[in-house]
Amino acid sequence: MPSPFPGFDRFLETPAFWSDFHATFINYWREAIADALPGGYEAGIGDRVYLIEHDPDSPGR
Repeated sequence: MPSPFPGFDRFLETPAFWSDFHATFINYWREAIADALPGGYEAGIGDRVYLIEHDPDSPGR
């Protein structure tokens, strides 16, 4: 039976084979990004930025 999700192979992408993929990929990705950044900038893992937009017309503002 073909996969219901084009581009996704449930046997290839099973957690047994990919358990550490994200942790490993993120480290390599950070290194590649850091090499491309201009001087004075650095790439970090675990930094999050949240943008919260509030409606200025909402009550309580």
